[in-house]
Amino acid sequence: MTKKFLALLLACCLLLPLACASADAPVIERQPEGCDILEGESCQFKVKHGETESFLWRFVEPGTGKTLQASKAEESFPGLKVSGAKSDTLKLKNVPLDLDGWGVFCRLTNGSDFADTDLVFLTVRYNVGGTAAATQAPDKTTKETKETKSTKDTQETPATPVIRAVNGYVQMAESNGVPTGAKKTEIPITGSMDVAVTANAKTVHSWILNGVKYDFEDNVTRIVFRRVTDTLIVEPVVDDNPQTAKTSKEILAARTGETLIVKTINSRMHFLKSNGKSIGGKSFREFDFTNDYTNTATNKTVKGGKITVRVTGEAPENYRIYGWRFNNMRLTFSGEVTFFIVHMLDCSMEYEPLLQEIPIPTYTVNCYGGCSFSGGGYDHATSGTVKANTIITVHPEPGTGGCFTGDINMGTWDHAIISDVTYCVDHDSVIYYSAVIN
Repeated sequence: MTKKFLALLLACCLLLPLACASADAPVIERQPEGCDILEGESCQFKVKHGETESFLWRFVEPGTGKTLQASKAEESFPGLKVSGAKSDTLKLKNVPLDLDGWGVFCRLTNGSDFADTDLVFLTVRYNVGGTAAATQAPDKTTKETKETKSTKDTQETPATPVIRAVNGYVQMAESNGVPTGAKKTEIPITGSMDVAVTANAKTVHSWILNGVKYDFEDNVTRIVFRRVTDTLIVEPVVDDNPQTAKTSKEILAARTGETLIVKTINSRMHFLKSNGKSIGGKSFREFDFTNDYTNTATNKTVKGGKITVRVTGEAPENYRIYGWRFNNMRLTFSGEVTFFIVHMLDCSMEYEPLLQEIPIPTYTVNCYGGCSFSGGGYDHATSGTVKANTIITVHPEPGTGGCFTGDINMGTWDHAIISDVTYCVDHDSVIYYSAVIN
């Protein structure tokens, strides 16, 4: 009896570690949600879970899919503050514009088993004038753009989501926007994709995106679409016979009771005059075109359900517009697009320019021969580096007469005390001050 008991006890002792080592994969009870914030603001990502031993949050670079541990993000994004990178709640402070469009997910681990959360996105906006509203962004399971609504009957929407080019071809796009891979007229969509659509011509009159016509500022021959999740049919129009544009009759026939609103952020809209090009009336940032309305440029009544407007971006000083956000899909272009005209828009849409800071060049200033300079953060310094167009004050040595040479030539003063001189630095500058001795 004693031997049997000891044998049973020994068996339990041997099996117990095996039972403990066989942990179940973590259970994710609620997925994290994406964040939509202004530059410099804070946000957090939280996962609700069952029993979990460890957490590891990662960022995913748009386009390349490369991952970066959140705990190391401060090294790549100066000024960013990260906490909770190995907990169930990732907190970010002072988020920079450079993180706009990056994905975020968390890996939950129990022993050798793990579970990854959904990939959600971080949207960071530059706010002109401090009035833009930040809202919660949709995660990857949400329809990210309403522009993929419906198409003309001749271009029936496929059952499986695809990106299709008419009068052009589709390729995958790298993070820098360069097309890569085989040229195709159609690519199936898997998850969130970055693609480039290139026209089969050197001159393009307009572009049609899911039946909606756009006239861009420049001759655009290629558009890179980022974060595409739903069917997108793209037609660069190279002649006067577009194949996929919706007609007014088709739009009105397909009207539903849904509210239709066009909205802009960091940009303004205008109605067009009768010639279809010139703008008129007051600008606006949001418009409900569900019902009949008045075009303030022509003072004519327009049937509700469709709208034509010009959208003009607003970039603050030292920033440029490098692309646009159409709902949550990002577009960059082969040419400059600071404004565009959208014709007969028949779905709710939000437009926002993508802004990029223009680096300000810096120049060196060196003073020799008894002079110094102040300005640009310096006080009576003999050398330093300042931003372009910085106004500095150059000081001669007190109690001497002489002249400035080099970048500043004020002539000579015999037995005179030279006053301070102001100077705008627009290149590397060397300033000499020579005393006159009699």
